Amino acid sequence: MEFDRQPFIRYVKQLNENVIKNVAIERQRVLANQSPWYVYDSTLAAYEESFRYILDMPFEERLRKRQAEKGKVFALDVMGTAKFSSIFPIDGEMAMTHIDFRKETEKASDKKQHREVADGSILAMKPWRDVKNFITKHDTTQYPGYDLITCRPIAAWGELFDVQRPDLAYQYDVVRILMQRSASLLSPHGGTLFMELPYFADYYPLRKMIKATPGMDSYNNQHPDNYIRIVRSGSTPVRIAKV
Repeated sequence: MEFDRQPFIRYVKQLNENVIKNVAIERQRVLANQSPWYVYDSTLAAYEESFRYILDMPFEERLRKRQAEKGKVFALDVMGTAKFSSIFPIDGEMAMTHIDFRKETEKASDKKQHREVADGSILAMKPWRDVKNFITKHDTTQYPGYDLITCRPIAAWGELFDVQRPDLAYQYDVVRILMQRSASLLSPHGGTLFMELPYFADYYPLRKMIKATPGMDSYNNQHPDNYIRIVRSGSTPVRIAKV
């Protein structure tokens, strides 16, 4: 899976241009009072259904248990629709999405409940800085970080990779980078990431990457095998190995 850095950088720039193009389309839908995506406003039950093969307990049960252990709990949804769930009151929620389509009244109401949206390209650094700054500001516990992170892009993976690819290894590495950024935001000693992976023919390289990473435990099923649960089991910085 070795490849030159410069072609990979050009490939990521190409992907980012594609994301910007899709954001412009989504913005026009919002201005026309339409839903920005065809799959929109998913419920918590829909998320649990997607992750049912690797779900060891309901999300609410997981967060209540974590809250009892840690004192506060925080959740993050990556590459979703930026619609917050009706889960029991937790201490803060962030959502990462292409465009924040909420009305001003919704934004004001969400802010009172420590719910915020980091919008922009998932390949840019600003949304990731926003979610990092949010947890730094609000999580004053011994183990600061998100206790539950979900990444269920559904069709968004297809939109992201809708460019001519020179090498499948590039796609693996983009997924590794996004997984790395997500996992590094997990709360030490128990923060959990549920991630839907793109439909690759072979997931072994990704599993090998995670297995080689200290301080992380992973759980995945075989059929289908594009879902994975990652637990940050230690407190060391997360560095997912490139293989």
